[in-house]
Amino acid sequence: MGAGARRRVVPLALVLFTRVAPTAAQAPAVVPPELRVGTLDATHTVDGRLDEPGWATADFIDAFTQADPREGAPASARTTVRVLAGPKALVIGIDCDQPADVGIVSFNVRRDATLTQEDHVRIVLGPFMDGRSGYVFAVNPSGARYDGIVNPGGESDNAEWDGIWDAATVTREGGWSAEVWIPFLTLSFKPELRTWHFNVQRRIQGLLETDRWASAARQYQVTQTSRAGLLTQLPPIDLGRGLSVRPAVTTGGGLPAPSADVDGIDTATKVVILANGVLGRPCTISDVKIEGIRGVTKARIEAARKNGQTVKLIARIAKELHDAGVSVQVGAHGQREGLGAHWELWMFVQGGMTPLEALKAGTWNGAKYLGLDSEIGSLEPGKLADLIVVDGNPVADIRQSEKVLYTVVNGRLYDAATMNELGNHPKERAKYWWEKE
Repeated sequence: MGAGARRRVVPLALVLFTRVAPTAAQAPAVVPPELRVGTLDATHTVDGRLDEPGWATADFIDAFTQADPREGAPASARTTVRVLAGPKALVIGIDCDQPADVGIVSFNVRRDATLTQEDHVRIVLGPFMDGRSGYVFAVNPSGARYDGIVNPGGESDNAEWDGIWDAATVTREGGWSAEVWIPFLTLSFKPELRTWHFNVQRRIQGLLETDRWASAARQYQVTQTSRAGLLTQLPPIDLGRGLSVRPAVTTGGGLPAPSADVDGIDTATKVVILANGVLGRPCTISDVKIEGIRGVTKARIEAARKNGQTVKLIARIAKELHDAGVSVQVGAHGQREGLGAHWELWMFVQGGMTPLEALKAGTWNGAKYLGLDSEIGSLEPGKLADLIVVDGNPVADIRQSEKVLYTVVNGRLYDAATMNELGNHPKERAKYWWEKE
């Protein structure tokens, strides 16, 4: 009804006996399905057999629906999923019945094989409950493993992320089963959350069939955590001490809720997503409003590419995001002999950040976003003794950030040039693999 339209009086009989289909704007919110985790015993053995006592008492899900080829039809074979969790890890158990007279297709045995043309199960975790980020873990009946991190928007995942996890599979008469062990230390998450986004998808290659637990529709991707189910009642997580974190989380302008319009991402967010991918995640978008960002257009990105000014443009966009309240963080891991992080700090300053703002992007912002600001990110009594000693003042000149003299890890002092341990426990480091004969 337009803004100027008048409301009409409807006969009572029509009101009583006619059901009017809701409009798109009135579509009811989708209630996501839930799975409650069971308790993981410390003696649990991951062997793919699902015969540990914890599996017998854990809640399970088996309501899988075809996304392809017959969208909305029941799955051709039963898939049962259970999850156990303890303070340090979770284990996902999947039991896959095989349709009668349909053979298992499984040929890859190498890590990070695509697996799309063979039987496999794909698990998606969204530990931030933001509907924009997540992790993907997949395994085929032969035990080949694939992992990745959800790309901004959730339409796909990036296989360049490699986590520390394990899986075991067993092929049996009439199907196969898998156990996937994921330690919490391999993930980034908000420690206070007890509910995560969760989805599972199974491929039955012999039928060219894809079955999914939540949001089983062709127009959606399993990597869209905004349309996932919920993994509930996770236990308190024990992060331990001396943790080394790779802030590799990719977030972006994903959809805010399962009932949101697929194309309901505003232009500014889409362009920020584009900018966020040009250099491989130079910034992270957390729970903020970005309506105030102006002038960030696709044409601006393309013009910068043609003129060789992409880096400077991304740096300026990072500054605009920072000024709009976005928690901007470095995304480098250690590539180029560890220089990647320094280059990103320098880039931020080129875009208009002060050196101090850039340094916070490389330290405090990441720690806070990962929920570890009580442990790392700043020099305060009681925090972990993980820091570096720089021969210079990067607050005055950001280029001084690379002049690292010493690295302190968990209170132990190392020479940055040689990585030999100094101080109370002097020790020469072991040879790197390329130094050995």
